[in-house]
Amino acid sequence: MSFIVKLSADSQKLNWVLLGCSLLLTLIMAVVLGALSGASRESPQRKASTYFTDDDGMRAAYLAMRQFTPAGRWRSVLMALPPPSAAVPAAQDSAAPSDAGQAGDAAQWDRVDTLILANPTQSLSPAEAGALLQWLEDGGQAILCLAVDWPISVHQSAFRPQKEEEEPASSHRSERDGFLRRLGVSIRASDEESSESSDQAAGQETRGGTEGAPRTDLDLEPVARLTGEGLQIIAGRPGQPTAVWKSVGEGRVGIITDPWAFSNRRLQRTSNEVWLIQTAAVWGAGRTVFDEFHHGFVRQRRLVSLLASFAATPWGWMCLQMLLALMVYLLIFRSRFGRLKKPPAPHRSSPLQWIEARAGLLQAAGAGRLCAQWMHRSLALKLSRSLGYSVDIDEERAQRKLSGGDHPRARRFQEYLRLWRKLPRQGALSTQQLTSLARAAGLLSQELKARK
Repeated sequence: MSFIVKLSADSQKLNWVLLGCSLLLTLIMAVVLGALSGASRESPQRKASTYFTDDDGMRAAYLAMRQFTPAGRWRSVLMALPPPSAAVPAAQDSAAPSDAGQAGDAAQWDRVDTLILANPTQSLSPAEAGALLQWLEDGGQAILCLAVDWPISVHQSAFRPQKEEEEPASSHRSERDGFLRRLGVSIRASDEESSESSDQAAGQETRGGTEGAPRTDLDLEPVARLTGEGLQIIAGRPGQPTAVWKSVGEGRVGIITDPWAFSNRRLQRTSNEVWLIQTAAVWGAGRTVFDEFHHGFVRQRRLVSLLASFAATPWGWMCLQMLLALMVYLLIFRSRFGRLKKPPAPHRSSPLQWIEARAGLLQAAGAGRLCAQWMHRSLALKLSRSLGYSVDIDEERAQRKLSGGDHPRARRFQEYLRLWRKLPRQGALSTQQLTSLARAAGLLSQELKARK
């Protein structure tokens, strides 16, 4: 069911006022709903990425790092990760930016000393895992903030990291190949074992070589503990370390069981960025990159994916609502915005204009005899259609048959035939002769139509 509302010129101003009020009300509602609704844990925006400025992002840590060390974003696979400075002689180390505050394009760097990754959403491929291990053995430093092991999959598909309120991972999940598993380190929930097994694990860890006492200012909220051999504790107690160093060849990897240790929300009330900057600045030449490839940020993103990400935000919902309100307004009132366009010129389909155009052409060419012959043939065609058989009005038998009798058609035909025979066979025809012949042909045509 459709309807049309016709508006007068006086009501146009009221329509604009109503439209403005509707859009303003939609904007206010969208802002209020976006402010009241908290960020969903299933939202794709919940990533510890340096691109996000919300509580879960790491934008603040990235900007603070750029002030003291050369920092950039890594948006490619780890196979392309450049070697660390420790693997190259100091004389050849000329790829560093001129000052510590300058952050160049990480994709064009020749050296990378520290890799930072927090709560990734993409799995590692076997080739990436091998390249990262080789990079660590060459002298690189990696800082991983993980609540679960970083899985290694043949297909580099997305995986959902374990959330804080979820139950500990099952034994089937722990058997999956992971990067920490290849390092000989495992992540276990703090409450998944009894006190007896915890004491035994603590004794094994002590005998296995957990070295050092926690000497750090890190403020963590871990949900798991780390087990393995050759671990140097960064935070936590000897029985349940929550942040450790693990030596790999000439390099090392730092494992922190709090995925949000360096998030914007945590940096508002802690000084964890101080530890992060000091750790990265003293290792090699201090060139640091944040891995954004495994957060889903490749070098190029298509317009469709960017629009889909924007539509999932409260501002995206607000724009969709405004677009919907505008479409409803246009559908109901059938109106358009902007100046009125001039209507297109009408097509010349009038019979009088058609006759005037042809008459003007024939008059300009001086083709009076051609005009008379054209009227004569047109009349013969109309007679043939009216009688139902072919008629040649130049034959005497047809002329006698059509002019015989006392009915109007015979009289009209006799008049036309008289004028046709009076036309001179040579020379130009006058306007009076053509007009008389055309009038007689027109009266005969009308008589033929009346008989039908």
